[in-house]
Amino acid sequence: MIYFFIGLGILLLGLVTLIIIKIKGLKEIEKKLNITEEKISEILKTKKDNLDKISRDMDDKKLINKLKEDNDNIFKFEQNLYDVKFEIKKIINNNEYTPSEELEKLLDDIDLEERLEGLKDYYNSNSIKYNELLYKKPFNYIYKLFKLDAKNTFKIQVSEELEILKN
Repeated sequence: MIYFFIGLGILLLGLVTLIIIKIKGLKEIEKKLNITEEKISEILKTKKDNLDKISRDMDDKKLINKLKEDNDNIFKFEQNLYDVKFEIKKIINNNEYTPSEELEKLLDDIDLEERLEGLKDYYNSNSIKYNELLYKKPFNYIYKLFKLDAKNTFKIQVSEELEILKN
């Protein structure tokens, strides 16, 4: 009988150790996600400033107001900036506005776009890993006790829309 309780104790100790390791892994990924979110947020603010300069130069109230909208998370913020950039490109391609060379550079800041896309890919891959660990049974019930939530991913922006406008 004593061997049963010793075996049960070892089994419970192993289970607790496994849970701690899994939660530590989730916390590690969450830390990476938070750092990446901060970097993405910085880039989005720079992008917003650039788009704001262009929309003010265009004197387009609709775009200026859209940029002023309160975005409670970076996913909506990024989508909002994408929509504004799309509208600006559409207006330029319809020859309704011609930006100065400086503003054209701001609009086509390729370095900024590449860094943003790289960070979004990194964020999405870590977010997917995090969500897979979070939903893996039977640990998903334990994670609910710790109130761990699933992470969102960035929507893949189809640049085909922009390519259509260019042609």
